[in-house]
Amino acid sequence: MLMHPSSATIDRASGWQARQSSRVFDLRMAQVLDATPPWFVLDASPRALRAPSCLLVPRVGDVVLVCIANAPGPATIIAVIESGAAAPAELGLPPSATIMSPGGTLSIRATEIRMVTAAIVLTAGRVTTRALRCVHLVGESIRRVLGIDDTLAGAVSIHADRTLHLEGKRSRLLGRHHVGIDADRIDLG
Repeated sequence: MLMHPSSATIDRASGWQARQSSRVFDLRMAQVLDATPPWFVLDASPRALRAPSCLLVPRVGDVVLVCIANAPGPATIIAVIESGAAAPAELGLPPSATIMSPGGTLSIRATEIRMVTAAIVLTAGRVTTRALRCVHLVGESIRRVLGIDDTLAGAVSIHADRTLHLEGKRSRLLGRHHVGIDADRIDLG
């Protein structure tokens, strides 16, 4: 809430106070005693909710900036000022949230990134992946390529426990030095 400086007073004992109409808002530091989102119990207020602008989810032991109104209703946690827990921080977004960087670049830097979700939908004009090693462990994989699927590798190894099926209108198998076919039965033609 933005206010004209003349409508605000600072009281060093109780914190920052602002007057709007007949209501008084008090901003002060508080410690989180219990956290059961969406509700939080603070040492400065019996119950508080987290403001949508407070992206860091408060945990027990955290020091938070809280807005307390002189009207019935819960207090509002504005920000986490100091983390009292050693556990990893958690960002809390409302359902169906979007992170935007129009016309710019969005970068995520971390030693490790873990994602847990029911589904991932990726829509892009181009996807470039660079990695020293890429491992996919999936239950089932289906790939559809409308144009050319080109693989350039030092060696390619394909293993199938049951059936390996290769089919094309025109198929070529070329080996510069050696082509080997080995089976109990070979059908040609």
